[in-house]
Amino acid sequence: GATSADVRTWDAQKAQAAVTAAAQSLIHDKRSDFLGAEVKATTSQEQTFINAWTALNGGDTASAIECASELIASNSTHEKAYYTRAVAYARQANWRYALNDYSAYLKLLQQTSGPNLANALYGRALCLAKLGKRQLALKDLDECIRVGPEDEQVTDPNASLVPVAIIARFALLHACPELRKARNAAMAAQAQAAADEAKGKPSASSAD
Repeated sequence: GATSADVRTWDAQKAQAAVTAAAQSLIHDKRSDFLGAEVKATTSQEQTFINAWTALNGGDTASAIECASELIASNSTHEKAYYTRAVAYARQANWRYALNDYSAYLKLLQQTSGPNLANALYGRALCLAKLGKRQLALKDLDECIRVGPEDEQVTDPNASLVPVAIIARFALLHACPELRKARNAAMAAQAQAAADEAKGKPSASSAD
């Protein structure tokens, strides 16, 4: 019969398949990207940006990376170029380079909510999960869901990646009992702290 180790391995494989299925949104050409639709060509840089997204949507990730890299070389704070190149690297499964570019984009982005921020957080979470950094991936998924649009469905044609992030978070927690246990403990501590505060008692953290 199957051992407990066999069951855990099967559960992890099943959850990994769910994460991979959720990640398909990064290579689904029919899902609109709010960032790629933002710019109309009026300058050579904007045309290069459009060329990058045209290549990306056509499956030519190498050309997309080349165009985005050209923009970054001429302007190291071109946040949209970092995002574009991050998506291209992710589609090549080049997770480390994609992670670096998602992080650069998030550092430059002057937004505290919205689909662009949510999509970048989801993209970075995927990279982190693929690189085995599941705790950090879970943190980014939580933040993606918090800052993104509400009441979206995976099947909505213009949805952000928030619905996919919800699926990926569930799969990640299912695959990692230690993450689930730590999360439950943290939630219990927060609930206790809130209850203590409501009763006028100092919480354990504030008492230290």
